[in-house]
Amino acid sequence: DMALFDSQISALGNQNLNYLVSGKSPVQMGNAHMNIAPYEVLPVKDGHIILAVGNDGQFTKFCAAVGLTDLSANPDFATNPAR
Repeated sequence: DMALFDSQISALGNQNLNYLVSGKSPVQMGNAHMNIAPYEVLPVKDGHIILAVGNDGQFTKFCAAVGLTDLSANPDFATNPAR
C-alpha cells in the first residue's frame, strides 16, 4: 500500500534536488535522465535502443565496446557532468 503523493515525490527526487540546488525549474526530459548521460532512447537503423550508462567507468567500457576509446579520454566527455 503506497500513497500516490509520496510515490510521486520519490520518483521526482532528482528533479526536486536539482531545483533546490540551482533554483531552476525542471524541464520535460521525456525518457532521458537529468543527471546521467548518456541515458536516453536513441533512434537506430531498425528502431530504437535505450542507452543507460550510469557512471564514468561504465562510459569508458561502453566507448571501448563501440570502438570509441578516444571519446572517454576527451575532457569534454570524460566525466558525467561534462557529458
